[in-house]
Amino acid sequence: MERIKAECDEIAFHYPDVFMKQLFAFLVLQAAVLFDWTYVHFDWNFVEPITYLVGYSATWIAIAWYGAMQQEFSYESLHRFLQNAKRERLYKAHQFDQQAYEALRVEVAKLDRVVRGLEGV
Repeated sequence: MERIKAECDEIAFHYPDVFMKQLFAFLVLQAAVLFDWTYVHFDWNFVEPITYLVGYSATWIAIAWYGAMQQEFSYESLHRFLQNAKRERLYKAHQFDQQAYEALRVEVAKLDRVVRGLEGV
């Protein structure tokens, strides 16, 4: 169980960083497309409403995030959310029971104390 938990936790730990890199690549692509539309294919009169909608979508996402999570929309809260969600999906995929794991850890700690107590006898 320790090995499965460690593997799942390791993957979940790195997942938000990969996601943020992909999100950054998407934003660069978005900027390139808007630049191309503005200066090559169309003009500002066509692209301006699109940029407003794209720009204000972040505001609406932040409002929805606060309404659903009751916490500020920030890099840290998004990082924590992505990490926890990935960890839960991995636990489910590997059929890892978190409660049984914690119960076993408590039992091992109790037995360890008993063994340490017997060493002095």
